[in-house]
Amino acid sequence: MLNGCSSDRPRTGSAPMWVVAVMPLIPPPPPDGLAPSPLERFLLDPWATLADLARQAASNATGWGLRLLLVATWVALLGLAARLGRSWWRQGRLAAGARLVRVLPPPQVEPGAADALWGNLAGLLRQRRLLDPRPHLAFELAWTPQGVTVGLWVPGTIAPRLVERAVEAGWPGARTSTRDAAPPLAADAGMATLGGELRLAGGPWQPLRTEHWVDPLRAVLGAAGELADHETAVVQVLARPAAGRRLVATRRAARALAGIPTRPATVVGGILDLLTPGHRTPRRPQGTADPLRTMDARAALAKLGGPCWEARVRYGVAGPNRLRGRLRARAHALAAA
Repeated sequence: MLNGCSSDRPRTGSAPMWVVAVMPLIPPPPPDGLAPSPLERFLLDPWATLADLARQAASNATGWGLRLLLVATWVALLGLAARLGRSWWRQGRLAAGARLVRVLPPPQVEPGAADALWGNLAGLLRQRRLLDPRPHLAFELAWTPQGVTVGLWVPGTIAPRLVERAVEAGWPGARTSTRDAAPPLAADAGMATLGGELRLAGGPWQPLRTEHWVDPLRAVLGAAGELADHETAVVQVLARPAAGRRLVATRRAARALAGIPTRPATVVGGILDLLTPGHRTPRRPQGTADPLRTMDARAALAKLGGPCWEARVRYGVAGPNRLRGRLRARAHALAAA
C-alpha cells in the first residue's frame, strides 16, 4: 500500500519527497452477518479448512453409507427372491406334464442313427414359446434285477408324441411307451442312495471322441450288472441345446486357438497402423506355430459345425442300508466307466 505525502510549501530547486510504506495484503473483514467464502477461508487458514472439509465428508459418508447399505440390502434380498421365484417357476413349468418315454431299441442300429436322432431332437427342443424355459432331455439307462431299460425323460413344455416319433424315425424298428415321470431311484425308509455328477474337465470348445474301436457302453453295462434284490442303478445324460452366449464364447475360444485376431484387436491394430505409417511384413498367426494348437482349433471348428449341446452325466445307485459299502463300490465303478 503506497502512501504519499509532501510539505505544504514546495522547495525551489528540489524534488518532492515521497515516503513508501509496505504493508501486508490482508483481505478486509467481511461485513457483519456475511460469512467468508470457501476460497477466502482456504486462503486465510488452509489446514483448518481442509480439516473441516474432512470432518464434514466423514459425517456425510456415515449417513449416506447407512442409507446405501440399507438400499443394497433390499436390492440383494429382492434379487434373491426373484432368482428363487424364477427357479421355482421354471421347475414347476418343466415338471408339469413331464413324462418318461421307454424305448425298446431294435436289434440292429445303423451307425449314423444316433446323429440323426439327436439332430432331430435339437430342432424339436428349439421350438418353444417366448417365456418358456429352455427344455432339456435326459437319456437314461436304468438297471434293476430284472434287466436294463432305455428311456428319455421329457419335460412338460414339449408337446406329446414329438420325441416318441423322433425316436421311432431315427431308429427304424424301435418301439416306445410313455408313462408319467417318477423318481428313478427309490427313497424309501431303510434305503441308501449314492451318486454323483460328471462335467467336462477341459474347455467347452474341446470335442468329445465319438469313434471307438469298442462300444464304450460295455464298461457301463458291466459296472452295473449283477444287482441284488431291491438294488437299482441309473446313468443319465442330461442335454439341451447350447445357448447363444455359450456358442459365442466357444467361437471366440476357437478363433483364439486358430490365431485369428478378434474384431477389437483388428480395429485397434488398424488405428495404430494409421498413426504409424510404414511398410510392415505380415506376421504369421500364432496358432500356426504350434501343431497341437492347430489340431485343437480344427477340432473346435468342426464341433461348432453341428448342433451343440450343454450336457452333464449323472449316476446313482440305491439299495438297503446294510449294503452301503457295496453301493459305494458300484457307484465308483459307474463313475469310472
